[in-house]
Amino acid sequence: MPSKVAMAIYQVDVIVVVISENYASSVRCLNVLAEIVEHSLFRRDPKTISTVFYEVDPGDLTRSNGKFADDLRRHEERETPENVTRWRSALEHVDRKADPRFCSRNR
Repeated sequence: MPSKVAMAIYQVDVIVVVISENYASSVRCLNVLAEIVEHSLFRRDPKTISTVFYEVDPGDLTRSNGKFADDLRRHEERETPENVTRWRSALEHVDRKADPRFCSRNR
């Protein structure tokens, strides 16, 4: 049975994701983001993903240093390599698709 999040993803056309400084510390947030991105990329009904960056720069998501990188390194100690790779891919996708109008900091 699909999760409530998965069911919601199927039912909407636009998804708004708000990413803040502590986003990558949450396994749940990372799993939801990965599910959203994977659904949008690999299903026949791609979704519009609008990402709001609150007090973070989109580039922070993929830098090799900083809070996001530290959080992902901590997850590497406890989570499967497949999960961490999945989360990194989702964060990279969001970084590439970032719209500067939705950043609280200037790029």
